[in-house]
Amino acid sequence: MPRNTERTTVERAPLPGAQIGVDHVRLAYHYLDAGDSDGYASLVDENAVLTHPSGGTARGPDEVAALVFACLDGQGPHRPERIVARESTVVVTGRAEGAASGRRGFVDVFTLGVYGLLLTWRRFHADG
Repeated sequence: MPRNTERTTVERAPLPGAQIGVDHVRLAYHYLDAGDSDGYASLVDENAVLTHPSGGTARGPDEVAALVFACLDGQGPHRPERIVARESTVVVTGRAEGAASGRRGFVDVFTLGVYGLLLTWRRFHADG
């Protein structure tokens, strides 16, 4: 019997937690802009690891929240313009309009843990 060598692409439905993850990402921006590091930490997965380009690495909710607040101080408020979620990934495009950043575009890519909590986060900047 001949073997089928065609590849099939399977579209996977979003995980039920994807909407929860989107809500957590939106809430993370709110806590970040409000200066609420405890609230932000409550949205971070216990297995989260965040590495900053300057060489700092944080593990766990409290360390990650502290690093995020140290790195993004003065860069808000954040104005998300588009949020796209697929399985365990949430991508946000928007603008930060703080005193330190002026008006700067960003793309944030979040990976979600099992319960929709933030596991990783990577930010890309754009001028303008």
